[in-house]
Amino acid sequence: MILIPVMLVLARRRLDALKVFCMFAGALTLAEIGKKLINEHRPPVSLWAMKADSGGSYPSGHATTAAVLAVALIVAETANAARDAAELIDVDYEPLPGVVSTEAALGPDAPRVWEDCPDNICFVHEVGDKAAVDKPATKAAN
Repeated sequence: MILIPVMLVLARRRLDALKVFCMFAGALTLAEIGKKLINEHRPPVSLWAMKADSGGSYPSGHATTAAVLAVALIVAETANAARDAAELIDVDYEPLPGVVSTEAALGPDAPRVWEDCPDNICFVHEVGDKAAVDKPATKAAN
């Protein structure tokens, strides 16, 4: 996020750098306020297989950053300024191994979604009284 304002400063566009920096700072501040007000985890607490490592995560920092970049391109003063801003965006993806079926995701050699969850099962939800069901089932004729 800091890369774009720095590149603008190096391009001697200090006012544009200040605008972009203020947009990032303002958006991230509003996102943090939103997280405190919404106080919602992703996934919801009821679906957790293990305790999350952080607090509320909605809205995410990734979504906030993408929104700021989109707004920065839209509010650019000229088409050339928008083009210049678009050229400054450098997305760096790290290819990760993947699987395309649920069965393959459960395999022993499948890539892990969560390091703390070696079987890739995010939650197990059991409801009811097993003993109360087993007792009449053992006495059943079938």
